[in-house]
Amino acid sequence: MIDNLLEAKASGMRAVEKYVDIQTGARVVYDPNNRVIAILDNGANDVITIYSDNGKDTINYRVIVKKRWFKSMWNFK
Repeated sequence: MIDNLLEAKASGMRAVEKYVDIQTGARVVYDPNNRVIAILDNGANDVITIYSDNGKDTINYRVIVKKRWFKSMWNFK
């Protein structure tokens, strides 16, 4: 599941979404089908953390309310 997420292969009908965190520069990969988020280091492509999108810090909270994550079209370096 994580390999597919990092390769931007969705686990269902909805496409994988990519974001950039404007505070840290980290790259974010989100699969809306199974609600899994991966945070990647901008420079080295290292996985910082992977978590399920439930609870207070949901994708909508980070994108719409806090305006911390912005949609992006980044590719692995």
